[in-house]
Amino acid sequence: SPTRADPSSPTAEGRNTPQFHAGALKEQLSNFMQRTQDLTAENKVWATRAAELEKQLAEANAGRDSIRNFNADELQHLEDAQNALEQERQELNAQKAALLTSTSTLVSGKQSELDTAQQELAAQKAALETQRAE
Repeated sequence: SPTRADPSSPTAEGRNTPQFHAGALKEQLSNFMQRTQDLTAENKVWATRAAELEKQLAEANAGRDSIRNFNADELQHLEDAQNALEQERQELNAQKAALLTSTSTLVSGKQSELDTAQQELAAQKAALETQRAE
């Protein structure tokens, strides 16, 4: 009776048996499963790293937005201060113009009073000189 081939035999006869093919498929399946587990573990590492990077990006974006908001607030404060200074400058210019007008009117009035007083003094002087001459 013919002997059955040993599936572990390296001979061609041993490699052609269903047991050898089943063993080879089992080994490939085992290797595939191990590679799948390795890739799954590696994928988890990368997913964790991606989540960390996403968190860092969100924090960086929040920081950037905070700086933008701070800068916008500061810019608004500076613009408000500039507007207030401009308004104050206009008010001071208006006060200056009113003061100049008032001063000019006052000087003109005082000059008129002085002219009148000089005329009166000149008239009194003339009257005194006339009295002396008499």
